[in-house]
This record gives sequence, structure tokens and C-alpha cells, in this order.
Amino acid sequence: MPDGKWCGQNVQHMKNPRFPALTFFSALLIGIGWTLIVIGILVLAFCAISLFSSSAADFGAVLTTAMTFGLVSLALILIGLFTVTGGESIRVFLAIEANTHAWTCVVKRPE
Repeated sequence: MPDGKWCGQNVQHMKNPRFPALTFFSALLIGIGWTLIVIGILVLAFCAISLFSSSAADFGAVLTTAMTFGLVSLALILIGLFTVTGGESIRVFLAIEANTHAWTCVVKRPE
């Protein structure tokens, strides 16, 4: 079985034809999660840039704003990580289901 096909089903691909909604939802969660992570990193970078490029006169206000947006960006990064984890968990369960389905297909094969 070098091509990965058992009972006419290719289990190497992540698309599961039996559960298209879960496959789509998993991809959507992963996409949203990575978008949140990138936005959080960009906001954190902009906070650092604004903090280092501020003058001494308005450093207190810039520091307060940078700390606030820094905490928001860290929250975005954490939410993004948990969202990606949720999407990947759905993919793992779909892969387990596909492998179980393929294995039962092999076991029930008539000799």
C-alpha cells in the first residue's frame, strides 16, 4: 500500500469528504487564529516603535498607551494561539476518524 489508499479512500489528505463542514470550520478557525496572531505581533511592534521614538516630554502618556496596547496585543496573540489550537484539534479528530475508517475497511476486507 505505498500510495496510501485503502478501500478507495486517500487518508493522506486533510480534506474529509464525510465531514465538509468540520473541515471548513477547522480551516476557518486556523485562518482566524493566525490572523489574530499576526495582528497582535504587529500591534506589539508598533507599540515598541512608538515607545522608543517618543520624546521625554510626553513619555508618560506614550508609556501608558503602549502598555495598554501591548497588553491588548498579548491577549490577541493568546486568543489566536487558542483558536489555532482549536482548529488543529478538529483536524486531529478528523484524521483519527479517517484512519479508523480506513482501518475498519482493511479489517473487514473479504479474504
